[in-house]
Amino acid sequence: MRRLTFVFTIILGLSAFLFKAYPTTIQLKSGKTLEATILEKTDNSLKVEYNGKIIFYKLYYLKNIDGIDPAAYKFIPPAPPPEKEETSVRAQAVKDKKSEKKQVLSDTTQTSVIINSSDTLASIYQQGVTRMLDGDITGAEEYFKAGLDIDPTHARLWEALKMIRLMKTGGLDREYIHQFFLGIQSIMGEDYRKAIHIFTSLTKRPGDNSQVYINLGLTHYVLEEYGQAITYLQESLKKNPQDTRTHHILGMAYYAEGNYSEAIKSLEYYLKTNPQDAEALWTLSMSQYISGYYPQAKANFSIAQMLFQDEGNKEKVAEIEYFLKELL
Repeated sequence: MRRLTFVFTIILGLSAFLFKAYPTTIQLKSGKTLEATILEKTDNSLKVEYNGKIIFYKLYYLKNIDGIDPAAYKFIPPAPPPEKEETSVRAQAVKDKKSEKKQVLSDTTQTSVIINSSDTLASIYQQGVTRMLDGDITGAEEYFKAGLDIDPTHARLWEALKMIRLMKTGGLDREYIHQFFLGIQSIMGEDYRKAIHIFTSLTKRPGDNSQVYINLGLTHYVLEEYGQAITYLQESLKKNPQDTRTHHILGMAYYAEGNYSEAIKSLEYYLKTNPQDAEALWTLSMSQYISGYYPQAKANFSIAQMLFQDEGNKEKVAEIEYFLKELL
């Protein structure tokens, strides 16, 4: 019976391509499900058309295709529809013109993004930034979206797409966007002073500078200039008070500066939507412990310890064990 069920499942999968040419249900390991038309499949990659764009996925990133394991999925391209015989010279000329126009559109509107199994979110993001600085806005956007297919919560990727959207809607000009991503590239290259110089110049220009202030806060935080980091992050929250990423960095800066009550407020806000962030939870626990909120500290230490244990961070697990014994 099991063998018959398996064979029946494979037949159904094959039938989808033998008789249908509409989108197939593809589920990514990130949890995202998309309806896309499969154009080509190899032993380790998949070429699909999704929302008018051509995207390549390594099978490594796929959970299933129509409920079938990607490696076992059999792709049989549908036969092209028979062409009608053209009987007049004028009809053939119109057909050739349409074909020429279609080819031009294809060359100018489709940008392929190839994601390899060895690519990390950081490398995907970096490739998107590089394309932005090269002027390839469409290619950059596709890289950022491909990264979000893997991790829909990635703050940097959402930030990048927001900046592109602001440019497309006229909220920010291209030179502003170019300078912004130059600043991001400087952060990635750990040239923090250059990043500060670039982002500071952008604060003098009109518009929503909340993302600029976040990055200024981040660079000053990395340089252990916590007072300046806090100033810029507070300025960012005036523009966007619900930005969890800003609350996260601000909470860590407050903790580093010794302002534990404000650290608790910011980190609690951040952790409402990011409860699995072990490092942030550890910092919150320490802030509560130092402030004398022992029951809350004990509860959060216990959760942080389990998260660090899952990550294999034995040093943090042992460190938390010490504080838990102190709180007995």
